[in-house]
Amino acid sequence: MTDKVEEWLTSKKLNIIRDFRQQVRNLLDSVSAREKMSCFSCRSEATAICNYCFGSRVGGWLNKQDKILGVEFASYFKEEIASPKIAFA
Repeated sequence: MTDKVEEWLTSKKLNIIRDFRQQVRNLLDSVSAREKMSCFSCRSEATAICNYCFGSRVGGWLNKQDKILGVEFASYFKEEIASPKIAFA
């Protein structure tokens, strides 16, 4: 998903790619610092961070940079960052 977001930002001709890459590095560093690799939102053990969590963090960061950009991000990636469906036993 990182590549898709970076490609989208590049297509918008924005000068925040370097900052975006740093945000992603920080996010992945915080995820990998935990002992158990599971998504901190849905607790899925299939991935360190699901698209929903990634999208929430990146979308929040983009929204701080530019509110319109945050809205465009949420609209463009709405299917990929949809809330995870958690099954309760």
